[in-house]
Amino acid sequence: MQNKTSNYVKLGIFVVSAILIFVLAIYYLGSKQHLFRTNFVVYTDFRTVKGLKTGNNVRFLGIDVGTVSAITIINESLIRVRMTIDEDVKQFIKKDSKVEIDSEGLMGSKIITIIPGTMSAGIVDDDDTLESIETVNVEDILSELERTTGYTTRVASNLDEITRKINQGEGDLGMLVNETSLKNELDRSTREINLLVQELRQVISKFNSTDNDMGRLLNNNSVTERFAGIAENLDSASSDARKITQELNRAAEAINYGSGTIHRLIYDTIFIRGIDTTLLNVNAGIDEVIETADAIKKSWIINVGSKKGKNK
Repeated sequence: MQNKTSNYVKLGIFVVSAILIFVLAIYYLGSKQHLFRTNFVVYTDFRTVKGLKTGNNVRFLGIDVGTVSAITIINESLIRVRMTIDEDVKQFIKKDSKVEIDSEGLMGSKIITIIPGTMSAGIVDDDDTLESIETVNVEDILSELERTTGYTTRVASNLDEITRKINQGEGDLGMLVNETSLKNELDRSTREINLLVQELRQVISKFNSTDNDMGRLLNNNSVTERFAGIAENLDSASSDARKITQELNRAAEAINYGSGTIHRLIYDTIFIRGIDTTLLNVNAGIDEVIETADAIKKSWIINVGSKKGKNK
């Protein structure tokens, strides 16, 4: 009987201990999830939650004030996060407060951080939506740093290869650096260029002076004025030539398309034939006059008159 009582006592202690542990565990988890406090709910929208999970902490000024109670996909470019926050800190969260996703340490779990707003914005209400801030993800930074490191390694390798080839005299640049004859040729070319520059300076100096024809042409105003007068005369002659050309064009048009004598002489075949006939008739008349004159000269009356004149 005594053994049974002892067993019952042990069993009772074990059950009570288990119940206490269970209650403490529920209380601990409930306190972590803010189940036994008065809460209010706010929302925020992100384009990506970057690994955020339900149950992650919500912090305000570095203090855990709530948890992420739900994550919902609104569409392919928008995710809504529901946050359950202690009623005690509601008075410190303003309507223009910002929300961002942060990390606990460099590679820790994700958390929600609420950035304080302004006093004039007013206290946030239950079920309000706070504006989100897209922050740079640490994983993205590390990935970009890894790619940059790879690029830098390849660039350093290429530079090392280029330096080796230059030192060995490969390629034009290597010859330029290591070949002394090429260097001497470049030095000679440089000296010739310097001499050419000096000669050009002397020529320009002579142009600026008035001791030569070119200098007087460039610097003497009287010569410039004479050239300006010549240019004006040439311009006037060109204008007169244009006027003469226009007059000739009008005369040519009058000849080609008018009804004057010159046009008829050139293009009217009937008129030309009439002139030809007239000229033929005139020529025939002249021939008849000549023949008549010859006949008169040979006449005996003229001869008798001529003899009487000679006797007298």
